[in-house]
Amino acid sequence: ESTYRQAIEVAGAVPYRQVFDEDGQIIYVFMGDGIRQITGYGPEEFNDELWDSMVLERQLLEDLAPYSVDEAIQQVRTGKNPIWKCEHCIRARDGKIRWVFEAAVDLRDERGIAYGSIGMYQDITERKQSQENLQRSFLQQSAILNNIPDMAWLKDKNSRYIAVNE
Repeated sequence: ESTYRQAIEVAGAVPYRQVFDEDGQIIYVFMGDGIRQITGYGPEEFNDELWDSMVLERQLLEDLAPYSVDEAIQQVRTGKNPIWKCEHCIRARDGKIRWVFEAAVDLRDERGIAYGSIGMYQDITERKQSQENLQRSFLQQSAILNNIPDMAWLKDKNSRYIAVNE
């Protein structure tokens, strides 16, 4: 298990292991030290209540995208979707906004009942900011191009059309 934790940490992610109590609440039994760099809170402080208080927005990914958070949790816990993937927008201890990718798989007993999960958190703030900047540039370019009264277009260096006004 420690080898896997090291591999995850080398990849710039923070491994965790959690169990579900009889009420379905999450208890972290392991949290990598890197969580302090992402959230400002150390592994010894980290719990589900703290995490929920930091989360400002959740974007469920892939097969979970059509579901609400509660529905997605049930999809994973019942085994209908084997992998939890989500992007969380959080407010860290220092007040800064960060984006965190989470991926996890449930641990199951011999009857197939989920009793916990293993997963990882990864800071994706720079990637999200780059995506937002790219989207903003595209919208600005479209606005300029579409406000030219005559026909106008953009071509790439190989003279291929990449945009035409409406």
